[in-house]
Amino acid sequence: MNEYGEEEEQEQRKTLLDVVCSHLLRDKPILSRIMFAGRRTHKEEPLKEVFVDLTNSAKYGYEGKIVFTGLFVETPSNFIHFLEGEPKNLHSLLANLANNSNHMDKVDDVQVFSYTDDIIDRSWPQWKTLEVNLPGKHMSNTSEQKATTEIVNQVKRFTDLGGQIFTKEKLQIETYLANAKNSHPDLLPTIGLIEGILETGFCLTLAEYLQLYHSPVKINMQGESNWPPAPALKYGGH
Repeated sequence: MNEYGEEEEQEQRKTLLDVVCSHLLRDKPILSRIMFAGRRTHKEEPLKEVFVDLTNSAKYGYEGKIVFTGLFVETPSNFIHFLEGEPKNLHSLLANLANNSNHMDKVDDVQVFSYTDDIIDRSWPQWKTLEVNLPGKHMSNTSEQKATTEIVNQVKRFTDLGGQIFTKEKLQIETYLANAKNSHPDLLPTIGLIEGILETGFCLTLAEYLQLYHSPVKINMQGESNWPPAPALKYGGH
């Protein structure tokens, strides 16, 4: 066998790592994570009904066996949503929010705090909602660096909380979350934390996020951008 034949055989030979990776990743969708927040405009109405509606797969046609996991936290004045799922479903949910005037009338200044494109595995077993009233310290005049640190820390707190309930049954999860305000308040976001990050204004707004991640990219070729086309350059005096 010549050297070219040996190279071809080597390329076709699968290593044990290739086999294991292929088995683990077979038919496994890419999962992403987003955390967004905003203020409430109708404080007398529960806001969670908006997101109960938006996560309805039968209504909006989201794809997948397990569509959304994570936690929606509602406070008396604002909210924060930690959400996991396939990228197309996450982007569609935000688009459905933006396109629903009734829903948008109940929220204000929605900003995307963080987005992770490939998280490999979910940190939450289900999608849940929780009402929290933890004032916390108001983060006034927060720098971008400090806000970024707080965002990263809150993502970790949410993932830690999800890890603590991941193997529990449905009723156990409900009980655990209901008691989390007393047993693990350090893992939950405060009103002051959410408001302080919103006030920095450096996070993407809902419209900016959708334009960046959900809108199709339009590429204009040179011939499409200019008419009539510019004459060809002349070289060497010809």
